[in-house]
Amino acid sequence: MRRTRSCARGFNMAELLMAMTLFVIGFLGVLALFTTGFGAVTKSKNLTYACNIAQSQIEKIRFSDFSNIASSPRTTLYGSARVNGQNVTTAFYRTMTVTSNADNTLKNVVVQVTWEERGFSGTDTSEWKSISMETVITE
Repeated sequence: MRRTRSCARGFNMAELLMAMTLFVIGFLGVLALFTTGFGAVTKSKNLTYACNIAQSQIEKIRFSDFSNIASSPRTTLYGSARVNGQNVTTAFYRTMTVTSNADNTLKNVVVQVTWEERGFSGTDTSEWKSISMETVITE
């Protein structure tokens, strides 16, 4: 009887280390995509919240008496969400500016909402985002 050599071999240590390295690199790439995705969701949430604040104020003045529509100082509103298991609070600031024409028959209303993308951390406004909505009200 002849003995035949088996061609089946296992993985050696170098091959195993190479496979593990490629797996870890791929896993870190997918993890980076999740981190970017969570950041995009937070930015989208803040933009949606700011638009809702501005639109809500526009709707309130549409049903107000024309003579009572006036500029308002900065109002602080807070939006909160749960991101990665942590509560995140963002400060939103709403300002309403009203200007009238010469006859006082038209009022131009601008509602501006500003916020800091990473959440409230002070008074430096260089990193802040803002949106504004504008409407014209007639008597």
